[in-house]
Amino acid sequence: MELFLQLACEHSGIVARDLGFMQYWGALKHKLQESLPQEESMRRLNKSRVDLKHYGILPSKLDIEGFRASASNFLQESTPLIFSIEFDSISLVDLVQSEEVRTTLREAKRKFDAGQTEDASEKIAQGFMQVINDYEDKKRSEFGSSPFFFGEDLTFAFSFARGIEDLHRFAEQVSRSFQAIQSGMKILSLGIDYRRYSRFRLLTPTVRQTSDGIYHFYSTHTRKMTREEFEFCFEFVVSSALRLQEFDYEVPRPDVETSIAQSP
Repeated sequence: MELFLQLACEHSGIVARDLGFMQYWGALKHKLQESLPQEESMRRLNKSRVDLKHYGILPSKLDIEGFRASASNFLQESTPLIFSIEFDSISLVDLVQSEEVRTTLREAKRKFDAGQTEDASEKIAQGFMQVINDYEDKKRSEFGSSPFFFGEDLTFAFSFARGIEDLHRFAEQVSRSFQAIQSGMKILSLGIDYRRYSRFRLLTPTVRQTSDGIYHFYSTHTRKMTREEFEFCFEFVVSSALRLQEFDYEVPRPDVETSIAQSP
């Protein structure tokens, strides 16, 4: 709560040095020309915090539930007042740098909220592919090679062998094995939690992007995605994007004029 109040002061241009918890209400009231909500509820919460920290007085379970509700109401009511946005609209998606990924994830949420769970799961899968592709594409060398390349996609490599059943069956097994190794290696090399990724894969359809830029989805799911499953997948894509952004780097590119001058 105090971090929220500090951010509110910073956003409002208020210098808030050494303010006590309840002094934020007076400082912000002067700037906003109106009082922040839940002042007395927050006063009781702060008193309980002091009693616990300094005197070892434990609040009851009923008190804790009341404080939780008061804090939730405070955030719901104060956010539009200070930041001119609804609290429920705040999402970590806004921290994802790729506009393409942000757009896809927001569309996934809209579709899920509209009851279009199959379309939503496809958008989630598409968003994750965009996260990986966006990061990998920015790390390619001047000749187009990727440090996260582990071989060509063999999914359709042996489709020509349909006339020879045994060879075709063996080729498909090899193809599936190599594809699984390539996929796993890429996820691990990017530092993404593979156990969480494995659940994400179980919940979302397989997605492929053809050379014309169109996404194709292949699903074997027979039931609708639950709210908890959607939120897990949504959070997984966002957290994966933010994790990749933690260690991002520029790939050195040759100076065009120097390259031209040095060319024979």
